[in-house]
Amino acid sequence: QSQYIPTVKVRMSSQKTLNATSDGKFLADPIVTAALKALSSSSDDDEPMIPTKMEPRCAVMKKTDSSDEGAGRAKPNKTHLLRRLKPSFAEGSEVYAPWWPSSSDRNSANLEWFPGKVKSMREVETDSPYGPTRFYDIAYDNRDGLNDVEDFYVFSVTDYRIFMKSNGTPNSWIGVKNVIDHENKGDKYPRIVGWYVATIDGKERPFALLSDAMDAYDNHIIQHNGKETNTSDLNRPEKW
Repeated sequence: QSQYIPTVKVRMSSQKTLNATSDGKFLADPIVTAALKALSSSSDDDEPMIPTKMEPRCAVMKKTDSSDEGAGRAKPNKTHLLRRLKPSFAEGSEVYAPWWPSSSDRNSANLEWFPGKVKSMREVETDSPYGPTRFYDIAYDNRDGLNDVEDFYVFSVTDYRIFMKSNGTPNSWIGVKNVIDHENKGDKYPRIVGWYVATIDGKERPFALLSDAMDAYDNHIIQHNGKETNTSDLNRPEKW
């Protein structure tokens, strides 16, 4: 049975240049390959890093303990792991989402995001390996509520503030990259928002949320450098 292997583009946080074809499409480089390997790896070394203050929601599947070698392990499934790259916000979650005065404005390119809370969420199953498309009903703090806001518009409050602080670009991110799957035409979330990969101890770890990727990277730096850690070494020094 064939497995879905996405062709991806990486938004780089360094000056490294990806190989591009004449039509402007980017070819996968070793960083992308490492990210995909992290999604399907079953080795013990790929367990997600656990920061001291929070657990990042790493897309790498954990295995169950067993006294028998090779037994009792959760066998990774590519599609299952890809489905974990899209966040799901529960009722009451604080988010940022765009607001439109009328339904006809939803196609406008001039969008403004506002804070609010998730009232409810519904899922529409598709053939996307990344899982269902989610639609949120949002109760805004200072606007009338909206229904059926598609998932690629909705961000956690923390991620939204990080984006705003970095002016929407990853140039200031340390050890974290944004991966986009341009080949998936039917699912806007991986094609527009994508997921995040943190380089931790030389390994690429995928995360659904930018803040989780940054926290995992920062925790690794703190554990490695200890008291020698500088605020400039971290993405979110205010947390530590």
